[in-house]
Amino acid sequence: MNAQTTLVLTALVFAIVGGSAAAEAETFDDETFDRFEISIGGYDVFGYSSSARLTDRTIGLGVAFDPQELLGLDSRQTVLRVDAAYRFNPRHALTFSWSKISSNNELSIQRDFDWVDEEGNPITIPVGARVSSALDYEIMKFGY
Repeated sequence: MNAQTTLVLTALVFAIVGGSAAAEAETFDDETFDRFEISIGGYDVFGYSSSARLTDRTIGLGVAFDPQELLGLDSRQTVLRVDAAYRFNPRHALTFSWSKISSNNELSIQRDFDWVDEEGNPITIPVGARVSSALDYEIMKFGY
């Protein structure tokens, strides 16, 4: 595609989009638009992956792991979503959206882990120790 064809197609797209937006703006009537809107829905998370890294700052060494695999967290789930909008005139609105992804699990450790506690003391977590894990990822979106 040459530059002239690209320019003509771009101008055509802008004319169509701009013309339909102008026509839509002319049809707004202050008495007919909804001021408040709330919708509830959901979506499926078919899978996600993550990694965590724990590093000793003094020597720069550490360990990386996959929380889903190591801690048994579920990476597939159905998520609730809530959207709301307040339209204070036909062309302007404040919007809000919220959703949350979470996964919890409890399991027994299958091998010893060497760890450093919050005070810098080395500790060993023994085989068979119960570990509870939780992943909470909350998404809030505000818009104008």
